[in-house]
Parts: sequence; C-alpha cells; structure tokens
Amino acid sequence: MGGISIRKSRNGFLAEILLGRANFIEILVVAIFIALGVSLVADSFLLTAFDPLIAFILGIGICLISILYLVAFVFGRRTRFRNYEGFFIYHIKNNEVIPVPRYDFSEELCRYLNAAFFENKALKSIWDKEPLKDIFAVERNKKKVIRKGLRSRQLICEAIEYFVLDKLSTHLTDYFNDEKFRKENLREFLRNDVPEVLLKNRLMELFSKPMEDRPHFVEETFKKKGHGEIVAMYGKGGAIYERFDLVLPKESVIRRLGENKIQIETKRLVITITVRFEGFNTVLPHGFEKHYLSLDKFKEISVFQINIDVKVLFKFGALLSRTGWEYYQWVDSFLNKLDKNISQSTFFESIGWNSALTVIKCLTVPPKTKEIKKEAE
Repeated sequence: MGGISIRKSRNGFLAEILLGRANFIEILVVAIFIALGVSLVADSFLLTAFDPLIAFILGIGICLISILYLVAFVFGRRTRFRNYEGFFIYHIKNNEVIPVPRYDFSEELCRYLNAAFFENKALKSIWDKEPLKDIFAVERNKKKVIRKGLRSRQLICEAIEYFVLDKLSTHLTDYFNDEKFRKENLREFLRNDVPEVLLKNRLMELFSKPMEDRPHFVEETFKKKGHGEIVAMYGKGGAIYERFDLVLPKESVIRRLGENKIQIETKRLVITITVRFEGFNTVLPHGFEKHYLSLDKFKEISVFQINIDVKVLFKFGALLSRTGWEYYQWVDSFLNKLDKNISQSTFFESIGWNSALTVIKCLTVPPKTKEIKKEAE
C-alpha cells in the first residue's frame, strides 16, 4: 500500500457520487484500523483511570461522531446542478426563427416551429398576432396592463422542452439497447403513460399524435402494415411524427412540477429539468452574424438567450448500494449530450470561431492599409 489518496472526479455527476462513495469506504476502513491500533495502546493505561463502561460509551460516541463527519464530508452534496445557456436568432421583419448551421438546437427549434405552424393554424395565429419583437411591449386598457408576446414566448419554451425530451428519448433508447440490461428492470413510457406531461406541451402532443388521426400521415397508415412500427416520419410541408418513448429504470415516475418544469424520479436519483426563456437578449462573438449568417445584427435580427437548468438529487439510501449503478450511468452521458447540442460556448468552440475570425481579419485588408501601400510604391 503506497498511501491513501482521494481519487479525482471525472466531471460527471454520477461519477462524482460513486467516487465519493469509494473514497468514503476507503477512509472508513483505514479509520477502523487506526482506531483499533489506538485502542490497543490506550488499553494499557486508560482503563486504570476510567470506569470500563464510561470508556466504552465514550469510545462509541467518538466513533459515531467520526462516521457522521465522514458521511457529511463525502455525501453532503447530494444535489448537483448544471445550467446550459444557448441562443436562437429571430428575424424581426419576417417574424421567424433563423437556423444557425451546425448548431443543433437552433436548427431543430426552427424545424419544430415550422412543422407546428404548418399543421396547426391556431399556433401560427398566436405567433403572428403576438410576435417576439413585442415581448416587452404592454397594452393598457381601463382595468389592467397586458404584456404582449407572452403566448409566443410560451411556444418557444414548449419547443425547447420538446427538444430536451426528444434528445433524452433517443439517448435512453440507445443506452439501454444492450444485452446487459434486463427488460424486467426497465419500464417503457409511451404517449398514453404520461398524458399530463404531453397535454401541457402542445408540440409534443401534436408530434406524437397517432398518424391515423392526422391528415398529413393517414395515407401512410395503409402502407405500414406488415413493416413493423414507425418510430418517426416527416411529411410534406415539414409535418413531423415522432413516437414518444422513454425507457427508464423500473419504478420510475415522470411528473410535471410547473409550466416549464419536468421531473423524473427513479429509485436512486431525481432529475428536474427546467426551461427558461424570459425574452432577454444575449451577445454573440464579434462578427458572427455578419460573416457566418450574412445578417445585419442591428437592423434585421434579435439574438435571444435561453437557459436549461438540470438538478440531480441522489437519494441517500441509494448511495450505500454497490451494484446496479449501470442502470443510471446514462445521466452523465446525457448531460454531456445537452452540453454539446445546446451550450453556446461549446458551439463556438466546435466551429473554431476564434480561429475563423482571425483568418477573416487577415484576409480583409482595411482601405487605409491599401492607401499606405500605394504611397510606399
């Protein structure tokens, strides 16, 4: 044994918890051996000064205090929190969301809205009558002040929520598609299993509605017989059908806590996902709108900020379990996927924008520089 060292975390929430548990067990074992050694030394003189019963009670008290301290030190932070900050670009004059190439969240948000407006004219009417450009405008009448744009803001929130749940659905399906996972330890949530969650999100309710109930897909229902179940289909005009499917550990529960907040509770941990879009603007790196999107940022567009908060609470009793954690390790990989698909900073790193802007600056010669060169000649 070359000495004791606290092992470092591998960044993921679950990885941190499991490493903390391993550290706790290691420290506890060493502490027991130290205690035994100290007791052997102390036996030779302490018992002559104290009554054996008092010494026993005192020793037990010291041990319990030490163990409680270790538990608080290692497992005190059972709740972990992570925030993902993203953005989308809104064309003011055209009242539409503009997709940003290679930015998955922006491209999917645009696709979802277009599909919803194509198939549901009521949603399109809301979007047109309360455009995002008026999100902070107010309308006054005799009795009250009405803030405009709130219903379009809520449509954006529902589209973001659908994006997160769709990514979670795909991730869980891929993760649990492995022979090491036993079907009896899993539960599959379909559309009818979580009606409250679905009905509160109009995009989810629309996109997961059975194809036979939708004019743009009903013809396909006559062709699909004998070819298995259709998981996803995209119709003319951009209409979307995607089967709602969440595979989770057995005894999991999905609930909606608020307008834009969903909670998934399992035997060992509780995940709470909150979508936030208040209508505030954000600033993108210099030159991005002009050089990457060919847009005039001052006259044509608004850049809106969105946030997704993920809170993970690890249940105390579950931390003492040694086995079965493979059914929950999808949490860390899913959070990494959210970072890759949503995070504004991760997106700009992935496209190497700083390097690209440097190249653009080098290739663009300012007029004054050209005049200086001519004078030198």
